[in-house]
Amino acid sequence: ITSSDPLKELDASTIGDYTFVVNKTKTVEMDSELYTNPYPASALIFVRQGDYVTDYKITINGAEKAAYTTTDQPTSTKTNGIATELKDKLTTNLGTGWTITQKNSTILIEKNNGADFTILATDSNADYNLYAYYKEANSLQTLPVVAPNGYILKIVGEQVAVEDDYYVRFETTDGSNFGSGTWIECSAPDIPYKLDASTMPHGLVREANGTFTFKQLDWTPRGAGDEKTAPSPSFIGNTIQEVFTHKGRLAFIAADKSCYSDTQDIFSFFKKTTQTELDTDPIDVTSNSKMVDLKHSLAFNEELLLFSPTTEFTLRGGDVFSNSTVAISLAMNYECSSNCKPVNSGNTAFFLFENGEYSKMMEVYVTSTYNLDAREITEQCPSYLPKNIYKIASSTANNIACLLSTEHRDTIYCYNYYYNSEQKAQSAW
Repeated sequence: ITSSDPLKELDASTIGDYTFVVNKTKTVEMDSELYTNPYPASALIFVRQGDYVTDYKITINGAEKAAYTTTDQPTSTKTNGIATELKDKLTTNLGTGWTITQKNSTILIEKNNGADFTILATDSNADYNLYAYYKEANSLQTLPVVAPNGYILKIVGEQVAVEDDYYVRFETTDGSNFGSGTWIECSAPDIPYKLDASTMPHGLVREANGTFTFKQLDWTPRGAGDEKTAPSPSFIGNTIQEVFTHKGRLAFIAADKSCYSDTQDIFSFFKKTTQTELDTDPIDVTSNSKMVDLKHSLAFNEELLLFSPTTEFTLRGGDVFSNSTVAISLAMNYECSSNCKPVNSGNTAFFLFENGEYSKMMEVYVTSTYNLDAREITEQCPSYLPKNIYKIASSTANNIACLLSTEHRDTIYCYNYYYNSEQKAQSAW
């Protein structure tokens, strides 16, 4: 929060026990830490089925390194027995430089120097009995239920469609290094997966004992996919200009985009899964009418208004605010101050812009055709409000709006108004 001009460069928003503080000059970045693959140069061999008088072969780097043929005896068809035979032959034929580990019907092959290699598993039952997995697999259904803890594979799905590719990580049930467990979706290995908390908004947190702690926050890391299937939020590489909430989501404005968190986790701006579109997924919206830098947000008339220095947009989301329902459209073309946040005032709202040495104030209202428009309420006194106004406070109970300027720090500028039904009967500065 070090700043030479905190009035313009810092913004804060209080949500429950958290006050989010953002430095508008700080570029948000991804943490340099990469998602770790604990088995980068390794392959899994899975004996999925044992049959009578069937050949099982493993070829590594183009050369056959293990082979076993079952007999007509039932004991020779046990999958763990076949795995043991293959493991023993691999250990003998591969020699030093390799680590071979077996658990039940699964064999883990690791290249000690981390070099890439090729592997092929075949059998005489149409390759239905023996599988080898090196970095990727065609189907989740054929993967073993016994594997090393943390082992990562890419499920390629349809070869022609990158969008249906995803990554899974094996988690053992008991936390052991090699055992029974399940495959769960995860981030792609060897890519940044965390937000750099030092560049993100910080939190002034009210603790249970009534004290306050100012700290970096724990933002939820990427839980699935890569930059194609689950891209990083668009505020990465930009400066966040405002923090607010909308329909149960934590939201940021950055450049020409507004970003909204997961509804079930306001600290998450990554998709939980790449396999389906969820209504709870984070939302990333771009101001599509023209390239602008958004500065402010304002909930108004059951919509969300987004203000740039020259343009105003409305953001709608239907009954359920999600990626499938969100829509942004141009609402108005009025100048707006980058340093003074608009405010609500009952059925209207106020914003202003600078005009040379003075400021002009606009009032947003709903027209008879249910569109939004704005009118100037300083046209009778164009030289009254000074420049550099940084705060508007409104009270609907007293029908008054008060403004503060750095030009005259000992002065409060007041706008008093009275509505009769929906018509403004009186107003005065």
